[in-house]
Amino acid sequence: MQFNDSHNQSTVKANNRSLILKAVNAFGEISRADLARLTGLTKTSVTKIVKSLIKKGILVETGIQKSQFGRKPILLKINNNSYFSIGLYISRDFIYTNAANLGGQLIYKEKRSLSKHLSMKNLKSHIKSSIDNILAHEKLPKDKVLGIGVASIGPLDLANGIILNPPNFKGLKSIPVVDFLQNEYGLPAVLDNDMNAAALAEKLFGHAKECKDFIYVGVTNGIGAGIVLDNSLFRGHNGFAGEIGHISIDMNGEKCACGNTGCLELYANIPGIVEKIQISTELGYHSSLTGQDRITWESIVHAANENDSLAAGSVEKLAYYLSIGLVSLINSFDPEIIFLGHEIALAKDIILHPLQQFINQSYLSRYSKKIKLTISKFGQNAPNIGAPSLVLNNFFNGEM
Repeated sequence: MQFNDSHNQSTVKANNRSLILKAVNAFGEISRADLARLTGLTKTSVTKIVKSLIKKGILVETGIQKSQFGRKPILLKINNNSYFSIGLYISRDFIYTNAANLGGQLIYKEKRSLSKHLSMKNLKSHIKSSIDNILAHEKLPKDKVLGIGVASIGPLDLANGIILNPPNFKGLKSIPVVDFLQNEYGLPAVLDNDMNAAALAEKLFGHAKECKDFIYVGVTNGIGAGIVLDNSLFRGHNGFAGEIGHISIDMNGEKCACGNTGCLELYANIPGIVEKIQISTELGYHSSLTGQDRITWESIVHAANENDSLAAGSVEKLAYYLSIGLVSLINSFDPEIIFLGHEIALAKDIILHPLQQFINQSYLSRYSKKIKLTISKFGQNAPNIGAPSLVLNNFFNGEM
């Protein structure tokens, strides 16, 4: 068997470059000597890679590190505005588009509502118009755009870049979003579900930079999870890992759109909580929410923070049902920490406290350790940061 030496050398170089970029991103500012120590690369290799990245404008020298002894090392950091990624987040009711620099900072964002009677043609028109607006932005030179990341509701065909048949998504299915974007713009396009994208954002730019094993859980119309094991996303064989909203918690429960019965997200989705409180207030239940023309998740969270019994009780019930799904995740994957994001992040401590209590009563290893729960650094905006992070993750992995 013969091996292609040039291909192997190219792969090694890409992997080494990836180690350097990830380390600089994680630490913010770092010296060449520390890069060699942390990555295990020789000082000569680090010097060559750093020189190349500086020449490309990706790394810059920022100053001299304080040191009591010997030669004071020069610090390096990523030149955030050297390259950019476009992000597209497709939810059931909106599309969000943005552009982010290498530091995950948004330089432009746009939100569009999707009508109830949306055609494939209309959806593509919305997407194209939004991305055209971004590319026309004065701070975004097209030759510095790495690609387009698409975070979407699922299920998805990741291999072929297709949004398959999301429940309650205007009847649209088999949306070839990657081919559409690549043909329109001649840029690489990457598709993943919104939970995986949000997990990547947390890993690259959020509170999970130093976490090897963690789970991001998003609660909105449905419930899903992005699972990171040993610093890599775990997608499963067909890319459907993390669909915790379809864990059955009541075998005699209602039929779910997925075909299963008693799925978790039937009991713990945000619109369901809003609808039940709306009905309760209309039936005369005493609450500060009574009489409001339109009750929202935001108004429920505000009322719960003000000790409204109806709102607080609903949030606690949501925490109870959600804890059942999280305990299954914890027992299966043994994460270091769980981050909560999407809409549920608005609830902050009023959801974290009961959720932590329920979980600590139930999971398998509770007597030897406690699982930490916290809100994502990006809160309800995690999938928006996640969309461009799909491209930026490939960049930091040396894939572009």
